[in-house]
Amino acid sequence: MAELVGDIRKLLRETVGGPRILLRGWPVIVGTVLIVAVLLTGIWWFALRGKVGAPPPEQEPISILITDFQNKTGDPVFDGALEQLLGISLEGAPFISIYERAQARQLANQLDPSADSRLSSKLAQLICQREGINVVIDASIEPSGDGYVIKVWALDPSTSEKIAEASRKIKTKAEVFKAADYLSTKLRSELGDIQPKSEQAFAGETFTVSSLVAMKAYARAQELNYQGKRKEAIQWFLKALDHDPNLGRAYASLGVIYNNLQKPEESAKYFDMAMARIDQMSEREKLRTLSTYYLIKKNYPKVIDALTELMEKFPADISIYANLPFAHFQSRNMELAAETGRRSVQFNPKNSLYRYNQIWYEMGAGNFEEAEQEVNSLLELEPSYVEAYVCMGLLELVRGQTTKATEAYQLLESHGAYGNALATTGYADIAAYEGRLSDAIDLLKKGIAFDLENDQKLIAADKYIALAQAYILAGNKNLAVDAADKAVATTRIAEIMFPATEIYIQAGQQDKARELASELSRKIQPAYRAFAKLIGGELSKARGDVSGAIQLYQEAQDLVDMWYGRFLMGCAFLEMEAYSEAYSEFDQCLKRLGEATSVFFIDFPTYRYMPPVYYYLGRAQEGLKSDASKDSYEAFLIIKEKADGDWMVDDTRRRLSSK
Repeated sequence: MAELVGDIRKLLRETVGGPRILLRGWPVIVGTVLIVAVLLTGIWWFALRGKVGAPPPEQEPISILITDFQNKTGDPVFDGALEQLLGISLEGAPFISIYERAQARQLANQLDPSADSRLSSKLAQLICQREGINVVIDASIEPSGDGYVIKVWALDPSTSEKIAEASRKIKTKAEVFKAADYLSTKLRSELGDIQPKSEQAFAGETFTVSSLVAMKAYARAQELNYQGKRKEAIQWFLKALDHDPNLGRAYASLGVIYNNLQKPEESAKYFDMAMARIDQMSEREKLRTLSTYYLIKKNYPKVIDALTELMEKFPADISIYANLPFAHFQSRNMELAAETGRRSVQFNPKNSLYRYNQIWYEMGAGNFEEAEQEVNSLLELEPSYVEAYVCMGLLELVRGQTTKATEAYQLLESHGAYGNALATTGYADIAAYEGRLSDAIDLLKKGIAFDLENDQKLIAADKYIALAQAYILAGNKNLAVDAADKAVATTRIAEIMFPATEIYIQAGQQDKARELASELSRKIQPAYRAFAKLIGGELSKARGDVSGAIQLYQEAQDLVDMWYGRFLMGCAFLEMEAYSEAYSEFDQCLKRLGEATSVFFIDFPTYRYMPPVYYYLGRAQEGLKSDASKDSYEAFLIIKEKADGDWMVDDTRRRLSSK
């Protein structure tokens, strides 16, 4: 499911007028998201053979586009089904990658509006030349005596020369499955398959005419899903299952669709059904399904395990390189996320989603110039890509250019309710970053009302958290707790629950924090269990058990090495007067400052978390008797020059005046 990452980022948000994906948030993804097939071409492998860790393939990869076959039987049951079967069987070879036919249909309509989405051999060759696809597969099926004959041939798209061909006679429709295996084996051999154990997708199984009807319905469902017609796709996937209740790939596809529709119970039900049939899938589809299942569950170590195995066995599979950077990113391996993502973008430069995700990968790794280049490339490719302006503003803020950051967020205001909602989030983040608490509170209160009126629930919940944080800094605990309560009531996701618990603890409402920590600790996702550990650490620290807090922070870090976990650890060491250890943690926060741009990985600005690092670093340096504390304090006050009501500002000025 190569595009799961797409909808994933953005499943986290309810938007007006066709949202995209919040990159990192969850697996809901944007646009025409995740389909079970690979979207792009196998040429990625050439670039990905380097440091990514995969061994070199035994033969160079081949990307293939399958045409609409010539059905001369008069029986529509073969339409779409034969192409699907041959594609599945061809992918038994590790070096073959199948280009998504639904995407090819869109290109066919662009090249020839009269094509009516049909992938003729001629149009397929033009698409291959445009997209860099290596081979066209064409075929025909026609009556022959008391049965049928299937002919298949491979074409070089640049010359139209036949480079491989095969044929097979069958007596019944049900024999088309085994024929697909036979024909694909012949083609793979002529195309260079030197793998003696390449899979035969349909070996050892018994098929009926109903199985063929199921595959035809499945092919139609995939087309509809790619077009974003999810409700219609669901009906066709269910129709496929009516004819073949053991079609595991259909259950997996339904699990993905319901995930994108934010129906987790339905998604889990169909994924459970798919997993019950996992051993009936081909090895390639099994690993894709497992990686997608874990991606939706946010179990990123398992995603990496499944994709690593897929890479070892089927190195040309593009779904690896669509999803692997995302999994590394969520695991906080920023350099590897940036590296794998960069190469995928290089070979798919027109894919807006990949470019958008790459911005965050580069920012997370601290590669801000590269991130800016990706922003510019994305906006050149798609000027209406709203989230790109959020990244533009954050990049300016990282440079300390608050005026330019504000101007970037202003560009969002022309993009409807969703753009306006994001703009206000950005403005409030800048105000909090500068310590202008009164301005931040006013912006957030007005923004929340607007968001709720326009059904932007997740954005409103994020603003409630920012509002609660501003109230805490201003010393108004009651209003802070009220805002945190409303955040959790608006949407009960971990990325909102965790910062709400911090408000509760700081306001003396430990029981509320424990309740949320208990809920998070029961989740399987490592990041959410890490949140629970961090909350436990904060509760211990609030009781005066700082050493116990540090132990819990370390346990959280062992699960997921979060930027904010480092910050909390540094504060705890500082409280214990372990100044060297505190310095080390805050120094890590500075080195990883790109992660502070969106601390909880839901693509909303949170750079307001960064200035306190300079304050606490200064205190650690002061404890170490280092003159550098003055530089850290002054850096903090430069950011907070316009601050009002921030206790850290008052304390910093006091500490500087005593030097």
